[in-house]
Amino acid sequence: MKKRHELIYEVTIGISVTETQNAIKSAADLVKKIKKEIQQKNPQKRLL
Repeated sequence: MKKRHELIYEVTIGISVTETQNAIKSAADLVKKIKKEIQQKNPQKRLL
């Protein structure tokens, strides 16, 4: 029998709205940094 992660079926860990917003902002900032790095290393390569 396969074990599945408990978050698939129920939320047992709460996360605040502020924590969620901060995580999304951090992820967006990381994507921007990655795109900038790729553009600097090879201007012809672009991500979406």
